[in-house]
Amino acid sequence: MTKTTAKKTKYNLWQNTAFMVRIAWNTCPSVIFIGIALALATTGSTVAELLLTPSILQKLETNASLTELLILIGIFSVSLVILNGFLGYLYENTSFGRIEIRTEIVWLIGRKLARTSYSNLLDTRFISFKSKAEQACSSNTAPTEAIWDTWVLILTDAMGFLIYLLLLSGLNPFLIAVVILTTTIGFFLSKRLNEWGYRHREEETAYIKDRKSVV
Repeated sequence: MTKTTAKKTKYNLWQNTAFMVRIAWNTCPSVIFIGIALALATTGSTVAELLLTPSILQKLETNASLTELLILIGIFSVSLVILNGFLGYLYENTSFGRIEIRTEIVWLIGRKLARTSYSNLLDTRFISFKSKAEQACSSNTAPTEAIWDTWVLILTDAMGFLIYLLLLSGLNPFLIAVVILTTTIGFFLSKRLNEWGYRHREEETAYIKDRKSVV
């Protein structure tokens, strides 16, 4: 009996990210900065919402005047309006640059096909790679655009986690250690579950083809 080993992907997450960032920088650099701004604005809005209730309760506990309470509520309200408005503006304008980058990748694929040897056009392995590359650029929800949403989410979670640690810095170190431990475990569990579909993409493709052939 021969021992089978799992086939590793040729490029890892960081290499794929570096490829996308390089194309973005040469094609439409604003996508990178808008992504960072989205993460910052989302984190700021979440933190403002998190601190609103404790701040109001603190004012009530210290018997603050009505004026101070209204000023505090006004500051948080204005901050949330500005941040949410800024988020809406960024979301409305982020798709244009992403489409431009995806179009550039489609052009690169087309150039590769135009320059390849004729024999590759009859190679099933080459055809399979071509189909996967075209599928990755097929829509606004395809991987060539979804990668930006993924990194915005990662940056947002990372910044939010750091802020929570700062807020918890005055608490018991044991509690901070528990938060870090549970967050780390949750990250790796979620990563494993979310990668399941990617690891079985070949099986999914084969299943879809079989269903189509039956129909």
